[in-house]
Amino acid sequence: MQSKGLTIDLERHYWSYRINYTQSKSGNENAQQKQLKDAIAHVPIQIWPNQPHLQDSSNIVGKQFNYSAIGVRYDNATWLIQSELS
Repeated sequence: MQSKGLTIDLERHYWSYRINYTQSKSGNENAQQKQLKDAIAHVPIQIWPNQPHLQDSSNIVGKQFNYSAIGVRYDNATWLIQSELS
């Protein structure tokens, strides 16, 4: 897997702000991914008409993934409040 990304953190007093962006490209499948694909392949199309589309979309080798997040955190040693949107 190839990955690259950028994270920016800013801390002021009790507040912490964070922005994150990651881009990665899958190089292989793990055992759980293979098990899921095998299980999907065994479901008859009559029961799950969308099965071939899902089977095809679960092939992740060579696909690019993008992840972005923005978060805020307040921690004054008494209270800890945090939130993240991704």
